[in-house]
Amino acid sequence: HTCLSRDTDGNVYVWHSDGGTTMSRGRLLACLYFLVNAVLAERANAQFSSWHPKNFARGDRGLTENGVGDGGDETTSGEADAVDREQPLGAPWLESERGAGFTPPKTTPAEQKSCGCLAGVNDYDLYPESDFWTTTPLPEPSTLNGALEAASSRSKVALVMMTNAGEVDLVDNFLCSLRMFGVNKYLIFATDSVALAMLRERGYHAWDGETTVGKGLDKSDSNFRTNSWKQLTRAKMKVAKQVLQSGHHMFFSDVDVVALENFLPSLVSESQKSPQWLLDWDGKRTGKKEANTGFYFMRAEKGSIDLLTKATLQQKKMPAKDDQQLINAVMTSGQRNYMPRPKFANGCYLRNVGKSTDLVKKGVAAVHVNCAVSKLMKHKLMCNMGLWFCANVPEGGNPRPTFGGRCKPGYGMERFRGYNSSASLTAVGKVGEGLVERS
Repeated sequence: HTCLSRDTDGNVYVWHSDGGTTMSRGRLLACLYFLVNAVLAERANAQFSSWHPKNFARGDRGLTENGVGDGGDETTSGEADAVDREQPLGAPWLESERGAGFTPPKTTPAEQKSCGCLAGVNDYDLYPESDFWTTTPLPEPSTLNGALEAASSRSKVALVMMTNAGEVDLVDNFLCSLRMFGVNKYLIFATDSVALAMLRERGYHAWDGETTVGKGLDKSDSNFRTNSWKQLTRAKMKVAKQVLQSGHHMFFSDVDVVALENFLPSLVSESQKSPQWLLDWDGKRTGKKEANTGFYFMRAEKGSIDLLTKATLQQKKMPAKDDQQLINAVMTSGQRNYMPRPKFANGCYLRNVGKSTDLVKKGVAAVHVNCAVSKLMKHKLMCNMGLWFCANVPEGGNPRPTFGGRCKPGYGMERFRGYNSSASLTAVGKVGEGLVERS
């Protein structure tokens, strides 16, 4: 019985009927039309203030008995939830008079425009200094080894990615999810000058990958198994080999990945056998199992470097194959070490779970959204499963019917709002521990 209406002066107000009055069908339809077109469109870049990292410090967020998040901070009186609901949904840091009591993310204009993550690029005070979190800006070294040193942990483990210009929006989302859970140290190899400029404008830690992979690779988001896509995947082996030869251990990740916790400390400590691969399997008894080369950990050891060298040479015999097919073709049985599943899940696994709450309840730490033939399909899968963490929706994501109207701004953050993060972060402690509360 509640609807937005206008008074004689044209001001919008909330109209609420009493319990005994029924809203006419015409008024109801007009109300819904107004809400969708006037309100949701205006709030297209909404920020969910209750999911700002600074709020993680406010008590545990727990699951209810039926596994559904309670949707707010755990307080006996519910004051925190009331405060959260009162926060404006727009971009309050752009309108200071509406942002009382809320400190906006510290970020770059380019990142705000492209992603608008609630954990800003320059929010160095959200977590204490650790192996994968820096409280000060990383230096901008002139050599690749210097860049890896700056981005790596004390034990010389570096989180490494590679992207072209066509997939920078996926980078936005992955990095947003990482920062939410305490990871802001990494190095991204840009395979073209456009991508490099985009990454650096956003304030990301990027390196000119053309010096490693060469020039001429596709700059667009190439579809699965096309020739341009295969060339890009084979270039990843050059990046990985150069990182290992520099003496740095490496966690290599494709950019179509979403983090649901800080998985790096436990992954590194548990990866005594190298390499460790994400298992690429659809879960079916007859399904093929193989190492996924979009999500793996390698130590800087001769065996790992030799594997990449053999896979590169294998390309002469199998010129039409991608990096995953090449590596699996030359890998020994002793190198087939798989990460625990479903803690580390792939896109095929997503097809076998009913909803995003299952990911939390099953303890999924990270998801590689493969098993999708195009970036549009990846967007759709992320949106439908609540894995889009950027406040800004992917291109065409809302309100177009392709996404079923379900990829609203901040959808990923809102879907996971209220879950008990401490249960899935046994290795690194509770989310929010040590956060600096901002006033």
